[in-house]
Amino acid sequence: RFLSAARMREWEELHTQLADTAAELGWKPNATPADGVALHRSALAGLLGGVGEKTERGDYLGPRGLRFVIAPGTPLKARPPRWVMAASLVETQRVYARLVAAIEPAWIEAAAHHLVKREYTEPEWAPERGIVTAKASVALYGLVLAAGRRVNYGAVNPAEARETVV
Repeated sequence: RFLSAARMREWEELHTQLADTAAELGWKPNATPADGVALHRSALAGLLGGVGEKTERGDYLGPRGLRFVIAPGTPLKARPPRWVMAASLVETQRVYARLVAAIEPAWIEAAAHHLVKREYTEPEWAPERGIVTAKASVALYGLVLAAGRRVNYGAVNPAEARETVV
């Protein structure tokens, strides 16, 4: 069946270590198995270097200007999503992403809230809402996750928001 006894023993030891650590912390196992979204969101925290947004050229732009394509034979190659995360990036003639999953940019922002850079521009009074709003952009290592999002500028910079009203 092509199973390695050494790898099976490693998996068993890893499972035991994780179960022991969870028990020490007082964590209880899930009553129901996690769905795909929960698994992808949890894996995303450790795979932030392998995220990317599809470009007009058909490749993906990742953090720090990394460009990659989905490897041939990968199920998502036929219908590539707008945002992906890859567990493995392999560089041969090109940089190929393997073990790819479709994600949402909001998941990246939530997982990397301590790493993202936020910029606020164009503060203005919004009389219909009764607050000062500004356009926010969110980027992870140069990869823009959100741009032009309207936010309450008073929560970000109260002093400047007060000056905008006056």
